[in-house]
Amino acid sequence: MASNGWQKGGGMVGQATEKVTVTLDRNAVGRVAYQTASEVSDIFSLAFTVIAGADVENIPTNPDQHMHFSLKTRGRSAAEQREAYQRRLVAMCFSDLARAIRETLETACAHMELLKTPPETLAGGSPDEVLERVVARMEAIRPSAQALNYPQLLKRVQDGLSAPLTWTPELHSFQTVRNCLEHRGGVVGERDVDQNGQLTLSLPTVELYHLDAEGNETAMHFDAPTQKETQVMLRTITRTQTFNLGQTVSIPPRDVKEVAFAVLMLAGDLVAKMPASDRQEI
Repeated sequence: MASNGWQKGGGMVGQATEKVTVTLDRNAVGRVAYQTASEVSDIFSLAFTVIAGADVENIPTNPDQHMHFSLKTRGRSAAEQREAYQRRLVAMCFSDLARAIRETLETACAHMELLKTPPETLAGGSPDEVLERVVARMEAIRPSAQALNYPQLLKRVQDGLSAPLTWTPELHSFQTVRNCLEHRGGVVGERDVDQNGQLTLSLPTVELYHLDAEGNETAMHFDAPTQKETQVMLRTITRTQTFNLGQTVSIPPRDVKEVAFAVLMLAGDLVAKMPASDRQEI
Protein backbone atom coordinates (compact mmCIF):
# COMPACT_ATOMS: atom_id res chain seq x y z
CA MET A 1 0.00 0.00 0.00
CA ALA A 2 1.71 3.15 -1.22
CA SER A 3 0.55 5.38 1.62
CA ASN A 4 2.33 3.26 4.22
CA GLY A 5 5.14 1.93 2.08
CA TRP A 6 3.94 -1.68 2.14
CA GLN A 7 4.53 -3.94 -0.84
CA LYS A 8 3.41 -7.51 -1.31
CA GLY A 9 4.86 -10.43 -3.17
CA GLY A 10 3.66 -13.97 -3.48
CA GLY A 11 5.23 -17.28 -4.32
CA MET A 12 4.17 -20.93 -4.18
CA VAL A 13 6.28 -23.08 -1.87
CA GLY A 14 5.81 -26.73 -2.78
CA GLN A 15 2.17 -27.13 -3.76
CA ALA A 16 0.24 -26.22 -0.64
CA THR A 17 1.92 -23.25 1.06
CA GLU A 18 1.87 -19.69 -0.21
CA LYS A 19 4.19 -17.20 1.45
CA VAL A 20 3.81 -13.44 1.31
CA THR A 21 6.78 -11.11 1.72
CA VAL A 22 5.99 -7.61 3.00
CA THR A 23 8.50 -4.76 3.14
CA LEU A 24 7.90 -1.59 5.12
CA ASP A 25 9.63 1.30 3.37
CA ARG A 26 10.76 3.93 5.88
CA ASN A 27 10.94 6.56 3.13
CA ALA A 28 7.14 6.59 3.07
CA VAL A 29 7.21 8.12 6.57
CA GLY A 30 8.37 11.45 5.10
CA ARG A 31 5.94 11.51 2.17
CA VAL A 32 3.42 13.91 3.72
CA ALA A 33 6.12 16.37 4.81
CA TYR A 34 7.86 16.29 1.42
CA GLN A 35 4.61 16.76 -0.50
CA THR A 36 3.29 19.51 1.80
CA ALA A 37 6.56 21.46 1.68
CA SER A 38 6.58 21.35 -2.11
CA GLU A 39 2.91 22.33 -2.49
CA VAL A 40 2.99 25.10 0.13
CA SER A 41 6.09 26.60 -1.45
CA ASP A 42 4.46 26.70 -4.91
CA ILE A 43 1.02 27.83 -3.71
CA PHE A 44 2.53 30.64 -1.65
CA SER A 45 4.54 31.93 -4.63
CA LEU A 46 1.44 31.92 -6.84
CA ALA A 47 -1.02 33.35 -4.30
CA PHE A 48 1.26 36.03 -2.84
CA THR A 49 2.03 37.38 -6.31
CA VAL A 50 -1.66 37.40 -7.28
CA ILE A 51 -2.68 39.22 -4.09
CA ALA A 52 0.08 41.80 -4.58
CA GLY A 53 -1.33 42.75 -7.98
CA ALA A 54 -5.03 42.25 -7.30
CA ASP A 55 -7.76 44.89 -7.09
CA VAL A 56 -8.72 44.00 -3.52
CA GLU A 57 -11.67 46.39 -3.56
CA ASN A 58 -13.32 44.44 -6.39
CA ILE A 59 -12.91 40.74 -5.60
CA PRO A 60 -14.53 38.61 -8.34
CA THR A 61 -17.14 35.99 -7.43
CA ASN A 62 -16.67 32.30 -8.11
CA PRO A 63 -18.24 31.40 -11.47
CA ASP A 64 -20.28 28.49 -10.06
CA GLN A 65 -21.85 30.40 -7.17
CA HIS A 66 -25.66 30.59 -7.17
CA MET A 67 -25.63 33.43 -4.65
CA HIS A 68 -23.02 36.12 -4.08
CA PHE A 69 -21.98 36.83 -0.51
CA SER A 70 -20.21 40.13 0.04
CA LEU A 71 -18.00 39.90 3.14
CA LYS A 72 -16.18 43.15 3.73
CA THR A 73 -14.12 44.52 6.61
CA ARG A 74 -15.09 48.13 7.18
CA GLY A 75 -12.59 50.89 7.75
CA ARG A 76 -9.65 49.37 5.88
CA SER A 77 -7.86 50.92 2.96
CA ALA A 78 -6.94 48.80 -0.06
CA ALA A 79 -3.33 48.69 1.13
CA GLU A 80 -4.37 47.54 4.61
CA GLN A 81 -6.66 44.90 3.13
CA ARG A 82 -3.91 43.58 0.88
CA GLU A 83 -1.47 43.41 3.77
CA ALA A 84 -4.04 41.52 5.87
CA TYR A 85 -4.59 38.97 3.07
CA GLN A 86 -0.87 38.40 2.69
CA ARG A 87 -0.37 38.06 6.45
CA ARG A 88 -3.15 35.47 6.66
CA LEU A 89 -1.68 33.58 3.71
CA VAL A 90 1.66 33.34 5.51
CA ALA A 91 -0.04 32.07 8.69
CA MET A 92 -2.02 29.45 6.74
CA CYS A 93 1.12 28.20 5.02
CA PHE A 94 3.00 27.98 8.32
CA SER A 95 0.11 26.07 9.91
CA ASP A 96 0.03 23.57 7.03
CA LEU A 97 3.77 22.96 7.32
CA ALA A 98 3.56 22.46 11.09
CA ARG A 99 0.65 20.05 10.63
CA ALA A 100 2.74 18.05 8.15
CA ILE A 101 5.51 17.66 10.74
CA ARG A 102 2.98 16.43 13.30
CA GLU A 103 1.54 13.89 10.84
CA THR A 104 5.06 12.74 9.95
CA LEU A 105 5.81 12.04 13.62
CA GLU A 106 2.52 10.14 13.97
CA THR A 107 3.35 8.04 10.90
CA ALA A 108 6.84 7.34 12.24
CA CYS A 109 5.35 6.20 15.56
CA ALA A 110 2.87 3.89 13.82
CA HIS A 111 5.65 2.57 11.55
CA MET A 112 7.75 1.60 14.58
CA GLU A 113 4.84 -0.13 16.29
CA LEU A 114 4.00 -2.05 13.13
CA LEU A 115 7.55 -3.40 13.01
CA LYS A 116 6.95 -4.96 16.43
CA THR A 117 3.90 -6.91 15.22
CA PRO A 118 4.59 -10.69 15.22
CA PRO A 119 4.34 -11.88 11.59
CA GLU A 120 2.26 -14.92 12.58
CA THR A 121 -0.59 -12.65 13.71
CA LEU A 122 -0.96 -11.44 10.13
CA ALA A 123 -0.53 -14.80 8.39
CA GLY A 124 -3.09 -16.91 6.57
CA GLY A 125 -5.01 -16.75 3.35
CA SER A 126 -4.18 -15.07 0.06
CA PRO A 127 -1.69 -12.21 -0.43
CA ASP A 128 -4.60 -9.77 -0.62
CA GLU A 129 -5.99 -11.01 2.68
CA VAL A 130 -2.57 -10.65 4.34
CA LEU A 131 -2.25 -7.13 3.01
CA GLU A 132 -5.69 -6.28 4.36
CA ARG A 133 -4.56 -7.42 7.82
CA VAL A 134 -1.41 -5.31 7.56
CA VAL A 135 -3.39 -2.21 6.63
CA ALA A 136 -5.95 -2.91 9.37
CA ARG A 137 -3.13 -3.25 11.90
CA MET A 138 -1.64 0.06 10.77
CA GLU A 139 -5.00 1.80 11.10
CA ALA A 140 -5.51 0.29 14.55
CA ILE A 141 -2.11 1.59 15.70
CA ARG A 142 -2.42 5.13 14.35
CA PRO A 143 -5.06 6.48 16.82
CA SER A 144 -2.76 5.82 19.77
CA ALA A 145 -0.11 8.02 18.14
CA GLN A 146 -2.67 10.70 17.32
CA ALA A 147 -3.82 10.77 20.96
CA LEU A 148 -0.37 11.73 22.27
CA ASN A 149 0.44 15.37 22.94
CA TYR A 150 3.37 16.78 21.02
CA PRO A 151 6.13 16.26 23.64
CA GLN A 152 4.93 12.69 24.27
CA LEU A 153 4.80 11.94 20.55
CA LEU A 154 8.25 13.36 19.90
CA LYS A 155 9.74 11.38 22.80
CA ARG A 156 8.05 8.16 21.64
CA VAL A 157 9.54 8.58 18.19
CA GLN A 158 12.99 9.53 19.50
CA ASP A 159 13.09 6.44 21.69
CA GLY A 160 12.71 4.23 18.63
CA LEU A 161 15.25 5.89 16.34
CA SER A 162 18.67 4.54 15.47
CA ALA A 163 20.29 7.87 16.45
CA PRO A 164 19.17 11.12 18.12
CA LEU A 165 17.44 13.71 15.95
CA THR A 166 19.67 16.58 14.89
CA TRP A 167 17.10 19.32 15.46
CA THR A 168 14.98 18.38 18.47
CA PRO A 169 14.85 21.96 19.91
CA GLU A 170 13.85 23.22 16.47
CA LEU A 171 10.95 20.75 16.32
CA HIS A 172 9.71 22.00 19.71
CA SER A 173 10.15 25.61 18.56
CA PHE A 174 8.16 24.99 15.37
CA GLN A 175 5.26 23.47 17.32
CA THR A 176 5.22 26.24 19.93
CA VAL A 177 4.98 28.96 17.28
CA ARG A 178 2.29 26.95 15.49
CA ASN A 179 0.26 26.76 18.73
CA CYS A 180 0.57 30.52 19.22
CA LEU A 181 -0.67 31.19 15.68
CA GLU A 182 -3.45 28.60 15.88
CA HIS A 183 -4.81 29.23 19.38
CA ARG A 184 -3.92 32.82 20.21
CA GLY A 185 -4.09 34.51 16.84
CA GLY A 186 -0.32 34.92 16.83
CA VAL A 187 -0.27 37.09 19.97
CA VAL A 188 2.49 35.73 22.22
CA GLY A 189 1.03 34.65 25.58
CA GLU A 190 2.43 33.47 28.89
CA ARG A 191 2.33 29.80 27.90
CA ASP A 192 4.34 30.50 24.73
CA VAL A 193 7.39 32.14 26.26
CA ASP A 194 10.55 30.81 27.89
CA GLN A 195 12.11 31.92 31.17
CA ASN A 196 13.28 35.11 29.43
CA GLY A 197 9.74 36.05 28.41
CA GLN A 198 10.40 35.33 24.72
CA LEU A 199 9.11 33.00 22.03
CA THR A 200 11.81 31.87 19.62
CA LEU A 201 11.31 30.34 16.19
CA SER A 202 14.42 28.34 15.42
CA LEU A 203 14.69 26.33 12.19
CA PRO A 204 17.49 24.71 10.18
CA THR A 205 18.49 26.02 6.78
CA VAL A 206 21.56 26.13 4.55
CA GLU A 207 23.96 28.96 3.84
CA LEU A 208 26.37 29.61 1.00
CA TYR A 209 29.62 31.39 1.77
CA HIS A 210 33.03 31.87 0.23
CA LEU A 211 36.55 32.38 1.51
CA ASP A 212 38.70 35.34 0.50
CA ALA A 213 42.44 35.20 -0.01
CA GLU A 214 43.01 35.65 3.74
CA GLY A 215 40.61 32.83 4.61
CA ASN A 216 37.85 35.11 5.87
CA GLU A 217 34.27 33.92 5.41
CA THR A 218 31.69 36.01 3.55
CA ALA A 219 28.05 34.92 3.33
CA MET A 220 26.66 34.85 -0.21
CA HIS A 221 23.26 35.92 -1.43
CA PHE A 222 21.38 35.84 -4.71
CA ASP A 223 23.25 37.74 -7.48
CA ALA A 224 26.22 38.33 -5.17
CA PRO A 225 29.36 39.18 -7.21
CA THR A 226 32.29 36.79 -6.94
CA GLN A 227 35.83 36.65 -8.24
CA LYS A 228 37.04 34.08 -10.72
CA GLU A 229 37.79 30.71 -9.13
CA THR A 230 36.07 31.70 -5.90
CA GLN A 231 35.75 28.72 -3.56
CA VAL A 232 32.06 28.47 -2.61
CA MET A 233 31.06 26.44 0.46
CA LEU A 234 27.69 25.17 1.72
CA ARG A 235 26.83 24.55 5.37
CA THR A 236 23.84 23.89 7.58
CA ILE A 237 22.93 26.63 10.05
CA THR A 238 20.06 27.44 12.40
CA ARG A 239 18.20 30.69 11.84
CA THR A 240 16.21 32.20 14.69
CA GLN A 241 13.52 34.83 15.10
CA THR A 242 12.45 36.05 18.54
CA PHE A 243 9.11 37.51 19.71
CA ASN A 244 8.41 39.15 23.07
CA LEU A 245 5.44 38.60 25.35
CA GLY A 246 2.42 40.42 23.91
CA GLN A 247 4.02 40.80 20.48
CA THR A 248 2.31 39.40 17.39
CA VAL A 249 4.16 36.64 15.57
CA SER A 250 5.01 37.82 12.08
CA ILE A 251 6.76 35.58 9.57
CA PRO A 252 8.25 37.68 6.74
CA PRO A 253 6.93 36.52 3.35
CA ARG A 254 10.50 36.08 2.13
CA ASP A 255 10.97 33.39 4.81
CA VAL A 256 8.05 31.14 3.86
CA LYS A 257 10.03 29.11 1.33
CA GLU A 258 12.86 28.80 3.84
CA VAL A 259 10.40 27.40 6.40
CA ALA A 260 9.18 24.91 3.78
CA PHE A 261 12.77 23.87 3.12
CA ALA A 262 13.28 23.45 6.88
CA VAL A 263 10.38 20.96 6.88
CA LEU A 264 12.22 18.93 4.23
CA MET A 265 15.35 18.96 6.40
CA LEU A 266 13.48 17.99 9.57
CA ALA A 267 11.62 15.15 7.85
CA GLY A 268 14.73 13.94 6.04
CA ASP A 269 16.65 13.76 9.31
CA LEU A 270 13.85 11.71 10.88
CA VAL A 271 13.54 9.30 7.94
CA ALA A 272 17.31 8.68 7.84
CA LYS A 273 17.21 7.56 11.49
CA MET A 274 14.13 5.35 11.32
CA PRO A 275 14.81 1.72 12.30
CA ALA A 276 15.47 -0.62 9.41
CA SER A 277 12.66 -3.03 8.58
CA ASP A 278 13.64 -6.57 7.68
CA ARG A 279 11.65 -8.36 5.01
CA GLN A 280 9.17 -10.64 6.72
CA GLU A 281 7.76 -13.82 5.23
CA ILE A 282 4.26 -14.56 6.43
